[in-house]
Amino acid sequence: MAQAMMNEHDVSLFESVKSCNVHSSSLCCHAIMASALARDVKVYIYSAEEIKKICATYGLKFRQSYYGVGQVFSLTYGDKTYLVNKTKFLLSKLPPAFSKKALKDSEHLGVDSPKGVFFKKNQFSSKLLEKNGIKFPVVLKPVGGSMGKGVVLDLKSISTLKVAIENSVSDDLVVEEQVSGDEYRIYLVKGKYFGAVKRVPANVVGNGVMTVEQLIKQKNALKKKKHHPLIKKESALAFLSAQGKSVDVVPADGEFVALTNVLGRSSGGDVYDVSHQMPGWVLKKIDKLGSYFNDSLCTGLDVIVNEESCYLIEANNRPQLSSLLMPDDGKGRNIADALVSALFPATQIKYVVGGRIGDIKKSVNLSRKNDTGILLDPGVNRFPLTSDSVNDLKFKELSSFSNSNRLVLRREIHSRGLFFDTWSTEKGSKRWSITSAQRSIVFRENMPAQTSYATRALTNDKEKTKQRLSKYGIHVPSGIRVKQSDFNTAEKWFDSLGSSPLVVVKPYNGSGGKGVTSGIASKKVMLDALAGLDDDDAVLEEHINGFDYRLFVVGGKFKYAIKRHPAHVVGDGVSTVEMLVNAKNKVRRHNPYTGKYLLALDQAVIERISSKGYAPDSILDAGKVLYLQTIANIGAGGDSEDVTELVHPDFIEIAERVYGAFEKLAFCGLDLITEDISCPSDAQRYAVIEVNANCDLAMHHFPTRGEPRNAAGAILDDLFPESSPAPVIRRQLTICGKVQGVGYRKWFTRQAKLRSISGTVSNQKDGSVVAMVQGSDSAISDLVRAANQGPAKALVSYVNVTDGGSVSVLDNFSIT
Repeated sequence: MAQAMMNEHDVSLFESVKSCNVHSSSLCCHAIMASALARDVKVYIYSAEEIKKICATYGLKFRQSYYGVGQVFSLTYGDKTYLVNKTKFLLSKLPPAFSKKALKDSEHLGVDSPKGVFFKKNQFSSKLLEKNGIKFPVVLKPVGGSMGKGVVLDLKSISTLKVAIENSVSDDLVVEEQVSGDEYRIYLVKGKYFGAVKRVPANVVGNGVMTVEQLIKQKNALKKKKHHPLIKKESALAFLSAQGKSVDVVPADGEFVALTNVLGRSSGGDVYDVSHQMPGWVLKKIDKLGSYFNDSLCTGLDVIVNEESCYLIEANNRPQLSSLLMPDDGKGRNIADALVSALFPATQIKYVVGGRIGDIKKSVNLSRKNDTGILLDPGVNRFPLTSDSVNDLKFKELSSFSNSNRLVLRREIHSRGLFFDTWSTEKGSKRWSITSAQRSIVFRENMPAQTSYATRALTNDKEKTKQRLSKYGIHVPSGIRVKQSDFNTAEKWFDSLGSSPLVVVKPYNGSGGKGVTSGIASKKVMLDALAGLDDDDAVLEEHINGFDYRLFVVGGKFKYAIKRHPAHVVGDGVSTVEMLVNAKNKVRRHNPYTGKYLLALDQAVIERISSKGYAPDSILDAGKVLYLQTIANIGAGGDSEDVTELVHPDFIEIAERVYGAFEKLAFCGLDLITEDISCPSDAQRYAVIEVNANCDLAMHHFPTRGEPRNAAGAILDDLFPESSPAPVIRRQLTICGKVQGVGYRKWFTRQAKLRSISGTVSNQKDGSVVAMVQGSDSAISDLVRAANQGPAKALVSYVNVTDGGSVSVLDNFSIT
């Protein structure tokens, strides 16, 4: 058994998958293996001889095309091992209700299916169609086919159908009515909707200059570069010829020219990522089917959707992933990593992948060549980049700013060429404003004037907020407001909850999770938590089981979502709890947002983990998750995970309804508890627990895991719709006076970063300081004004500004 070595490249997992030189037919296996290795999961690639033995053991008929080397492998983490065949568990089967024959009677599933009839090739008769009421046009398919192979569409007569049957290489066939609409492949992971692609036949789009043949050649060059199946010129020629067209024709600019009537990438067609554009009513139907596939790793459902119906054409429990990983249009989604995460939910992305995918390809070839199994073990080379550091290190340059919310707003203001100003009122209150050529808006804290004082006061009042939401049909937890000393009322309320109550105690005027105690199951613990509050007023609420989500809404439209995890550490089998806490805090310090909220091993935490059998010097097993807190709050050391793309349409509608319950509200962050935000709201319990008019923005910009989101940009898009990223210019600033030995360069660097300006600053032999800066015109002008003042110990004589030449690629600011 050979041992494969891995190379470290600082490239994100998904980008590595999309940029690897692997044919689309092999991409899904390589992507799953890469995701597994990134999550510290061992991969074993079975040799051909080993695969044959496995098939014999389980009574499976060995087929090289189905059980090939690189398609059958195992994934191991801790004491769990899964044997996988491409995208399915080796022994899993499609639920009986979803076989091709069973789907013809699918009314009980809540979806439609085209009328069809199954037959042997040599037993076809037109009476089969008449008997089953099948009308033309029809589609001919092989019963055991996949990826569009052997499918013939748009057969309009018995004669053309018979020709297609005669030319088929399959003995078992099905004819079904051809329904109109758009065809989609919908992907489920462990029965839950993950994403979808739209399938389009092989085609070219005219540019008014090139012939169809030239356009095919041009498009095939792009497909070849991406390792996608090519458009077959001969098939395209035959298809066009049957329609009286030629490949020598020059289509008009923008004209769509279909080259086949077969859908799917295998025939040279295109696929578009439409994961977030699927109609809500279709997703509701798919959600109801999901329970059939809870035991399946991955399922592909092929559907045709028109304005009236959703037709389920086929279910596949071993679907290709390349269409969603690398669509021809759209961003795509890393479904490979979603599969690994579903198998091993305790894992996190621990290692960067980079060149590892190339090593996987080499390992598969080596296994095939030498007929030997190969173990890919990420433990051979240790890469100290955990999921917590992937984003944090990227934002290290901004970690010195204390007000991360103001930081992200101000950087966005300057990047758009808008103007920022700040002042104090007569009463000493801080105010600031954003100004464009069309308008000026005053802010207090992070809230614009569009958010009224009355709305801010209402959202600050937890009880009144719950009453308002209830009137709008939003689910909220039951609870009462009590005085901290009113134990009698608290006890009566607790007793009213019946058997096995779970409650939460929180300060009435609290924020940021301070003073909150959740998951309380006894009256004594509730009273102790109540007594420990610093606030005279408290809120007692029923505890809602589930995960904590923050949904961000701007101008009535849902934008982003964060899933918050309680403070925790993950064992590696070597480090103590205290060592893991210190290591995680070292990483968190790099993040402008989480850097302010470090994990603590105080007495309360020590007592909490002690009740679970652990101490600060305990060594956690590899993969073991130990929670240090019960509340999922970033301020208490929790982690934030962006889940924007997972939010079910039901919860998007709920978030927008919450916003609509308040007048004069620019934007808000609502806190919601539910089991799974990717599932329908009526399939689980949920509750909105708070609405924040002055919500955190930085958590979206600097998540612990997941994609950073431009919350500040979303706000400015709504308040200043005329604004957009300003042109970048380059200027050289020469600062003269007492500017060396006074911390000028460090101060200047901070001022540049605050204004989203990149560049360099350095001391000169003549005693001056020279900075090469690039950013928007207004940002640089504002920086020049600041540069004339300088830090407290500096004495600036003047600042000379000259043209800096062509803009170069710079994404940071540094002292040289």
